[in-house]
Amino acid sequence: MDTEPRNFKNSYPLGGEKIGPAWRQAWRALDVKRWTPAGDVEQMGPAAGVLPGTMRNLLRQAVKAGQLEVRYVKAPSGQKRAEYRVTC
Repeated sequence: MDTEPRNFKNSYPLGGEKIGPAWRQAWRALDVKRWTPAGDVEQMGPAAGVLPGTMRNLLRQAVKAGQLEVRYVKAPSGQKRAEYRVTC
């Protein structure tokens, strides 16, 4: 597993003043073996001054870039919830 995330394009997102540190923190919470609920990662954003929606977008972009994989699980409420883990 990469211990540091990679940029998606040029210096994004790691070069950002707020987004870069928030994404690094989120990356450390993700694992190769364990699925992490999207909500857990999204909640890390506000502490770093980044909106939860921005964190959600970073997760989606990481899937497109092949850095993460996603699965959808059914919550007790019946809604689908995304979970992520680092690709090998």
